[in-house]
Amino acid sequence: MTPTLHIDFETRSAVDLKKAGAYVYAEDPSTDVWCAAYCVDDGPVQMWLPGDKTPLIVQEAIDKKWLIVAHNANFERVIWRHVLTPKYGWPEPKLTQWRCTMAM
Repeated sequence: MTPTLHIDFETRSAVDLKKAGAYVYAEDPSTDVWCAAYCVDDGPVQMWLPGDKTPLIVQEAIDKKWLIVAHNANFERVIWRHVLTPKYGWPEPKLTQWRCTMAM
């Protein structure tokens, strides 16, 4: 069975997320990630901080097209695309890899 990557980002920005919405928030240059918590399946939760290298398991999940699960996955997806990929070099997952626990 293919592993699943679970992920959650904590972010900050000069933009008010509730007023602007996820896309405007994620695209603003002031938006950044404080930390990313992640785990594979039911494994131990790991923490990534800005300045750390992209976690090898994240690279593997993208390369091998694992499912990526998050609560309100659209938010994590746009933060990944507009912050983690351009600012920190994280590889971008395919849209088809994402699953949202809130939608489930």
